[in-house]
Amino acid sequence: MATLIEAPTGRQAYVEVVERVRRRGCEGTSRNGSVIELPDVTVALESPSYALPAGCRPGLSSRIAAAEALQLIGGFSDPKWLVDLAPQFARFREPNGQFWGAYGPRTSYGRQLAGIVDKLHRFPDTRQAVVTLWDPALDNEPGKLDYPCTVAVGFSRGGRYGLDQLNMRVTMRSNDVWLGLPYDLFQFAQLQWTLCTILDLLPGTYTHTAWSMHLYRSDLEASYGVVEPPRGESDVPDERAVEPGGIGRLGDDLTAIQRLCRQLAYGEVPPEELSELRDGDGWFYDAIHG
Repeated sequence: MATLIEAPTGRQAYVEVVERVRRRGCEGTSRNGSVIELPDVTVALESPSYALPAGCRPGLSSRIAAAEALQLIGGFSDPKWLVDLAPQFARFREPNGQFWGAYGPRTSYGRQLAGIVDKLHRFPDTRQAVVTLWDPALDNEPGKLDYPCTVAVGFSRGGRYGLDQLNMRVTMRSNDVWLGLPYDLFQFAQLQWTLCTILDLLPGTYTHTAWSMHLYRSDLEASYGVVEPPRGESDVPDERAVEPGGIGRLGDDLTAIQRLCRQLAYGEVPPEELSELRDGDGWFYDAIHG
């Protein structure tokens, strides 16, 4: 039976996902070891805000979160740069040094991101704004180290009370609760925020469905360190949980934002422009280079 977890933000939802998998999951196996698996899990969020479970998931890396989001939105993959930032990714590189399932090049292939921006702008009622990350021409080939965990991402416009919002739906074939889900929620939420900036739309709902939501036995003990998100005086995450709302400024097009992604990744923002970075863009720069 499918599991539905509803929450205002990813930060609140993450705690519930971890608990549900531990409590209701079944023993399973995988190519990387024993898992506790809960099939057919959907996480429905009211907003893409606060998607990264900062302050509640121990060992979380804002640098990895930033690197994955910059490559996804920027439409590129740089294995050497990523491994220099996070050496643990080295084991997923193919013999030619590349990541087989890297998302960035796949969002750019066939102008996928550019195409959906155009569709959502010209046809507000479209149901065809879809980015496909699983490519059967590539991914039915056995023996690779890094197949895409994400199958597809879809967008639609519309919301309650007649608001023109951008909604997002992510479909995963497989999701590792510990090493994958926190960063997946963040990078795709940042993509949603960025498209809102390009299209001048309000952020709507974020829906994340995984056919297999699982926790590796090797991460089980660490998962008991997950705690409720930190709170300030009001009912919102406190200053320890600040995160950006996408990349770029209102009025930027996709090409300009993708160029900015590379500048932020490689530290190529001109010194005189550093102080002028939007707060969200500054977050990415500091996460990578701070």
